[in-house]
Amino acid sequence: AGEREEAFRTLEAGAVVRVRGSYNGWWRVSVPGGLTGWISSSFLKESELPSERIVDADRVNFRVRPTTTD
Repeated sequence: AGEREEAFRTLEAGAVVRVRGSYNGWWRVSVPGGLTGWISSSFLKESELPSERIVDADRVNFRVRPTTTD
């Protein structure tokens, strides 16, 4: 998951995502509807449930792959 990796969706502030894993400062998450992707950990905050995080930015990119190359 790199900052230049393709984004296929954006998520708004307050969106709740389910944690599926992590890698090198990124969270692999899923959203309602079943889409799974990657979000930088710097844009997520903890929620009451350990398996969830909350988007803590106006808008974040939901990325396709866990890679740091273009």
